[in-house]
Amino acid sequence: MRLEPGDAPLARWLGVAAAIALPLAPRVADLAGPCAWRQMTGLRCPTCGTTRALGALASGDVTGALLANPLAVAAVVIVALWAVVAVAQTLRPRWRRRVVWTPAGRRAAAGLVLGLIVANWLWLLLA
Repeated sequence: MRLEPGDAPLARWLGVAAAIALPLAPRVADLAGPCAWRQMTGLRCPTCGTTRALGALASGDVTGALLANPLAVAAVVIVALWAVVAVAQTLRPRWRRRVVWTPAGRRAAAGLVLGLIVANWLWLLLA
């Protein structure tokens, strides 16, 4: 993976949309109903606790959010950083860069994401 001069307009505008949507996430999370996966299987799903994590983050309880779903907290931090960069790139076009992935980098990133999802699910099942 490397950064090159250039623009990735879709990624940039999705980041701007995330900057607008992030403050609304706790309110949207309040509308979520019961987990269909858990009702059918009795097991927690990989995203179980995300609503509680968003609510805890909104009220400033980082520890509670991490205990509810650590991967959701990491995702919120990543999306928030992405949103800041996207807004900065929109306001300052000379800062625009695009990520160029090598095939090996793409496989490594996919493996890392899959590993984090599995580790998070194990954390939720065993906690």
